[in-house]
Amino acid sequence: MIISREDFIQELQLREQIRKVIRIVKKRKVLTEQAEEQQLRSIIRELIAEAEIGSENSDRPTGIRILDEEVLQNIINTFRRYYKQLAKPEQRESFRTHIINATENLLNRIESGQLPAEPSAEAEAPPPIPVNEQEAISLDVSGGAKSDPMFIDVPDDDMDADEQAKQDFRTGVEGSLSPDQEIGAERAQVAFNGPDTTIENAYKTLRGEDASLFREYLITNLKLHFDAMEEELTMPAEPTTPSYEEEAGAPPPGPPGMGAPPPESPPPAPPMGAPEDESLPPLPPLAQ
Repeated sequence: MIISREDFIQELQLREQIRKVIRIVKKRKVLTEQAEEQQLRSIIRELIAEAEIGSENSDRPTGIRILDEEVLQNIINTFRRYYKQLAKPEQRESFRTHIINATENLLNRIESGQLPAEPSAEAEAPPPIPVNEQEAISLDVSGGAKSDPMFIDVPDDDMDADEQAKQDFRTGVEGSLSPDQEIGAERAQVAFNGPDTTIENAYKTLRGEDASLFREYLITNLKLHFDAMEEELTMPAEPTTPSYEEEAGAPPPGPPGMGAPPPESPPPAPPMGAPEDESLPPLPPLAQ
């Protein structure tokens, strides 16, 4: 079969176009496979990271995880904000003491509420004494009515509600407070309004070892975080060196009472007849 020149050229062009299409398809296929591989690698990395995080969390008791995720993440920033408002160390120390003491009191109240209910006073009360026998009984008032084990104290109705709340908050802190300590105590009471509910909601759901770990690590972390807050406020000046001060453009620190170092004296003038620029090349020797 004889093919004309024009048909032959068209056949070659067609075959070249087919080769280009095949190359493009193969390239796209390679790119697609690479993209799929990268995506698969990314997914595998995420799965490995999640597995590692899960294994780390699985080693932590429930009480510690609840303390970290539900309590400390919410209350520490609140305490930090109030703590850093106090300008005097005595105020901050009082704030710290009252927060930790109030936390102890709160945990104690929650624990006492989890214990079996004690018999009521009515159940333990002795039967009423017949009227004809009451006259034969002599009252011993030497110890006062409050010394009687059957006495149940009832707060005075005349006490202001705010004053009662203040006394409840400061239960366990003995002694009078100075004006600065009073400021710290007042601010601690304000700051504890909110975190107390967070602590209570978490702690009352725990039992046994988880409750013990929660309590121990809560108090420990409060102390450590207050230490860190105080370090941030009283951070000493960082050490320096003469070379740093020179590079920074400030004169290096000298002994007390000394001012800035005297300016350097100017270099001596060159001798008469000497070339002004010694970097110039010397003149060539004269011809003999």
